[in-house]
Amino acid sequence: MIKKMIYLDPQRQRLLKRLADEEKASETEIVRRALDRYAATVLEDPLKRLIGMLQGGSDDGSVNHDEGIVEAIDAKIARGHHSASDLPEHGN
Repeated sequence: MIKKMIYLDPQRQRLLKRLADEEKASETEIVRRALDRYAATVLEDPLKRLIGMLQGGSDDGSVNHDEGIVEAIDAKIARGHHSASDLPEHGN
């Protein structure tokens, strides 16, 4: 493993500690899980997004694709901050 250092504001530090306590995991493990989940949403297969548009999604995806992607990522990130149960299982 490669060691990394991150800086957190006090609110995020409290959130990280709370998540680690609830999950009975180290803070480092919580960060790894969160990174895995974030990467899965950001690096999602572009074909899945295209299929979603064709199945009743946005009909202006080619025009406003950036806004839709940003909104989806923001919503997923926001949901991820509410509960430790939203984090993926270890091993993903």
